[in-house]
Amino acid sequence: MKTTNQDGETVTVKAMTVKEGMVDSAVSSLNIVFKKLGEAAETVATPQVKARYDYSDASNSGTAETDMYLLEIVCDTKDANIYYTTDGSTPTVESQAYTGKVQVPAMTNGAATTIKAIAVKEGLNDSAIGSQTIQFSTKWWDNMCEGDEYEVGIAMKNYSYWSSTGRYQESMGALGLTGVAYVYVQDGKTYLRMPFQGMNMGQLGICYMTHLWYFEDNSQDAVNAFSGNIGTDAVHEAEYDSLLDGHRVNSNVTIELYNSDEHVFAGIESEVDIMGRQRALLLLDYSNIEKKLSLAAAAL
Repeated sequence: MKTTNQDGETVTVKAMTVKEGMVDSAVSSLNIVFKKLGEAAETVATPQVKARYDYSDASNSGTAETDMYLLEIVCDTKDANIYYTTDGSTPTVESQAYTGKVQVPAMTNGAATTIKAIAVKEGLNDSAIGSQTIQFSTKWWDNMCEGDEYEVGIAMKNYSYWSSTGRYQESMGALGLTGVAYVYVQDGKTYLRMPFQGMNMGQLGICYMTHLWYFEDNSQDAVNAFSGNIGTDAVHEAEYDSLLDGHRVNSNVTIELYNSDEHVFAGIESEVDIMGRQRALLLLDYSNIEKKLSLAAAAL
């Protein structure tokens, strides 16, 4: 396509598709900004779509077919105008304009609601489309969006392996937490970061933490295979921010949360002065919110 447009001129291209015997498609549009040869026009930042369960709506009853979510859309390009749809269709400047937080249904036309948004600004190319499909859940950890962070309280149980039963059973003692733990979303993934003391003193001498693993499969049966399961694709070692003589002492430990549960199982390996290396299993319950540190939408 050849044009004779001038530098800085904006052209709106509109298109639709037709086929005999079928209803014509909706009209899609795109704003194109023309620049001098060798100069690239800037593009509006892709809008971030954040839909969370609306805990403030007293009529919500925990039912996907009737409950409402609170929608927030943000764009890093200052003064950009945002337009959105809630039926999965491609948004244009003819779509609903976003002016602030608004309720949307969890389901639309019998299916999970898909929100799509585009941002536009005069003199810039239109943004790419941002989208989110609602995965219905009333649990706060399922309603976190990019940039959210919570301070949480950790309830921890320690399990030791019993050869008589071939299973891990709850026991006493653990290399304990020493401070505040956090759940946060970064690059589309949810993480739990917690401070571990990594050492304690017992009757058998000083005990140091050397490794901590976590499991994609969060079922009790999966973690009961912990003693022979290290090294498989479903098991990952945590990230640590400190190391002392090969031991994880006073280290922040970060693990990814794969499951829609209020807890995660973690396998811990420690080194004891007399007994050498030992393994135990931890159940870490992170469901208790202490404080919202960064949350740009609905209050929980």
